[in-house]
Amino acid sequence: MAVFILPILLFYLFFTFIVAFLGQKKEIGFWGAFIVSTLLSPLIGLLIVIASKPLNTETLKVELDSTPRQEAIAKLKEAKDLVDLEMMSKEEFNSLKEELTPIIKEV
Repeated sequence: MAVFILPILLFYLFFTFIVAFLGQKKEIGFWGAFIVSTLLSPLIGLLIVIASKPLNTETLKVELDSTPRQEAIAKLKEAKDLVDLEMMSKEEFNSLKEELTPIIKEV
């Protein structure tokens, strides 16, 4: 009996992590999806992740002409925090950094 419990538990945790990784780019996030999948089931967690809104990183993009220096610095710091939390990719951060660098360097 105990021999069958370990493979079932590993199978359950494996799918829980898959659902958590799918939730990473959604508003529910990695940990939210992980907790829901662990407590309820990976299938219910997957349905919740699918129903969750995509993470909106577009709000961090700014137009080059209309952003003052202090706002550009704040946006870049916020984007860095999102990268640290793995809610934004490094490519998106680098693209935003390239847009904001000329504004920040203006004196």
